[in-house]
Amino acid sequence: MNEQERTPEQIERDIEATRERMSRDIDELGERLSPDNLKRQAKEAITGKAHEVVNNVGAGARRTGFRMMDFIQENTSLVAAMGLGAVWLIQQRNRSEISGDRMARFAYTGPERRSSGVGHRIADRAGEMRHAIGSAVGSATEDVGERAGELRDRARERAGDLAERAEELGSEARERAR
Repeated sequence: MNEQERTPEQIERDIEATRERMSRDIDELGERLSPDNLKRQAKEAITGKAHEVVNNVGAGARRTGFRMMDFIQENTSLVAAMGLGAVWLIQQRNRSEISGDRMARFAYTGPERRSSGVGHRIADRAGEMRHAIGSAVGSATEDVGERAGELRDRARERAGDLAERAEELGSEARERAR
């Protein structure tokens, strides 16, 4: 049967089936583009990336530690000499005839050296990274929410347009069938 041989009832059933299909598709799009769903997807993606960054930093720190241990094992006499030099400097500083001001000219003792060392700096850097990642996640979540709202509104508008067009096609089909 071709287009002109269809009955009005068949055309109306086809239109109704098209409306149902469009309604399901629009509902599915609405679910996919819901702000909560988009926020969840963005959070999962950002969390995964953050874990990857943390793992890479940890792996780099381990490699540095291994390289340091290798250096110490390969250059024991050099490390021993450096250790003796450090002990000598500390002893000289503690002696009363050498003032702290005089020693300050020979050794830098800034706040980052006086802190608890590498572990403290790594912890500080990790805290900074955690804060930066948290800020990025918050910002991305807000952006995703706004975009999801816009897309939902556009999908609803498009659904309305499609429903109107389906109604027009139905009316035209009924007119032709008369």
